[in-house]
Amino acid sequence: GPDEKTFQQLANENWNDWLEELMKFKTEHGHFNVPRSHERLYKWLNAQRCFYTKNKSSLTSERIKKLESIGFHFPGPDKKTAKQ
Repeated sequence: GPDEKTFQQLANENWNDWLEELMKFKTEHGHFNVPRSHERLYKWLNAQRCFYTKNKSSLTSERIKKLESIGFHFPGPDKKTAKQ
């Protein structure tokens, strides 16, 4: 319906709660490869990856730092371009 939230809204609200969920997942499983069976966390994490590669304004540097501080690293072309 019209009140359905967009993916972007979902991915942005309760951001810190999702970060906590991700930390719990990492603690339990030892990795960040969230399976599709964890549907909402899987979607949230996918959204963060998309924002990182396509739409940096949705993912602030503060959030990137928070994710990196729990050991999550974004796959990125960024490192390649830095090498000269």
